[in-house]
Amino acid sequence: MKFIEKSYRYLCHFYMALAATSLLPAIYFIKIGASICHTQNDIVNICLDLLVILGIPVIMSLLALLWMKKQGEDSIKTGVSGIAPVSHECLPVYLGYIFVSLSLPVLMNGKIDWQTLIIVYVLICFFVTFSKTLCFNPLFIIFGYGYYQVTTKNGVKVFVITKRKIKKGEDNLIFEHLHKVNELVFIDTDND
Repeated sequence: MKFIEKSYRYLCHFYMALAATSLLPAIYFIKIGASICHTQNDIVNICLDLLVILGIPVIMSLLALLWMKKQGEDSIKTGVSGIAPVSHECLPVYLGYIFVSLSLPVLMNGKIDWQTLIIVYVLICFFVTFSKTLCFNPLFIIFGYGYYQVTTKNGVKVFVITKRKIKKGEDNLIFEHLHKVNELVFIDTDND
């Protein structure tokens, strides 16, 4: 693999990790009562602050989805021998990140501890990027995506992110329009 292609892949995975874990700083900012908007009305300020703080992870996740859909095309036309939802297995990991954000310190004057926040967040993103995790982003669920462990008829296990509503025991599934996020992760664009 060429250096530029490899660098692009790592950049892509790092952005996916940033988007997937972006709730960590968002929850931290909510915890400390970070104020971005300054109008005369406190309720309007709170609503606008929440809109901005929570809107950034949503926008990052939308951009991640768009980026994933631009990756190389692939398919599973031989059918699958097994499929199982995995959202319930991945969600506890990301809930852990939220608990980490709640335990991050606040400076004595009530201000953001930028040093700790940045170090913890960047370390988590690097761990997620280099551990080649499954690109699970809990915000994708809001956009209607589900996460499935798919076993092909050849015995290869891959992770598929799809909007399809797959029923238990459904066989003869094929995925004609996949985009390869990494060696084991694909996004299905059939129902987009």
